[in-house]
Amino acid sequence: MIRLIIEDGDLIRLDRRISASLPDVSRSRIQRDLSDGLIRVNGSLRNAGYRVRPGETIEYDYTARPDQHISAEEIDLEVPYEDEHLAVINKKAGQVVHPGAGHSQGTLVNALLNRYGEKQRHVGGENRCGLVHRLDAQTSGLMLVARVESAWMALRSSMEERLISRKYLGLAVGYFGDQEGMIDRPIGRRKSDRKKMGVVPGGKNALTLWRVLYAHGGISLLGLRLHTGRTHQIRVHLQSISRPLLGDPTYGLSKNRTLQNLNPDCRKILVPVYPKRQMLHAVRLEFPHPGRGGDSHHIKAMPPEDMLTVIQKTMPETWSGNFDSWLSESGTNP
Repeated sequence: MIRLIIEDGDLIRLDRRISASLPDVSRSRIQRDLSDGLIRVNGSLRNAGYRVRPGETIEYDYTARPDQHISAEEIDLEVPYEDEHLAVINKKAGQVVHPGAGHSQGTLVNALLNRYGEKQRHVGGENRCGLVHRLDAQTSGLMLVARVESAWMALRSSMEERLISRKYLGLAVGYFGDQEGMIDRPIGRRKSDRKKMGVVPGGKNALTLWRVLYAHGGISLLGLRLHTGRTHQIRVHLQSISRPLLGDPTYGLSKNRTLQNLNPDCRKILVPVYPKRQMLHAVRLEFPHPGRGGDSHHIKAMPPEDMLTVIQKTMPETWSGNFDSWLSESGTNP
């Protein structure tokens, strides 16, 4: 445990304050550890942009680990949009974003280094490779990647100011009492299992907006939008209201329990196509383009075959009309 007591000085971002005090620790490592809940200010979780004040104490549960060399690998990427400033990647389900324990190769970062070259490694900090945000390994869909430092800084600022809209399509088990709503519950690591997130007292503020696009047979097709971006946020929030994502191995119901909650016709349809991952896809990104004067850009990508098959088999054909209408809405609509 590293303890830093701030005695004086100007207000400065938390990640920069730690970086200045611990020059041997990269800023990208500090930011990851902040996201993982390993750093607290006066006992509370704070984000990287929090302005540290004199008299506050930073506690950092830091464990030294050797620098990791990440190599370029020739891996197919689906890139719906790219220019000299940024790229939007349509990540496949099953692909890990960043190398880590048990995943030293085959990640999105390995693929980005191959596509954009060695200079990509340093965008946003050593080995961050321009990642503006992340997706769980088994969640498919759109991700923003900066290609130059100025774009990364602008996009991260837009993210912190809630100017980037991220829409997800999800399949949840059960019905909802209302057509739309929000889940506003704090998220943090569970004391009983540090690998899992949960709704916990003292966790980070987290807000998820949802809309039922169609419901049939005991399954609800949801349009979801993140107002914050906590680890496993949608999965944890839906579990917390007893409407977990279909197929979620960590926060969902078992296959047998899920099938018991469905009506007989839907159960029969779903058995042969039951998903092997959580049914969640990042379907639309809207963001101010840092290289185009802040003009709003939006990119969309339909869900992959495994998820689309489940939707088409369990939902009436009219689901697509509601989906298209919701997808076309911009800004802060749920």
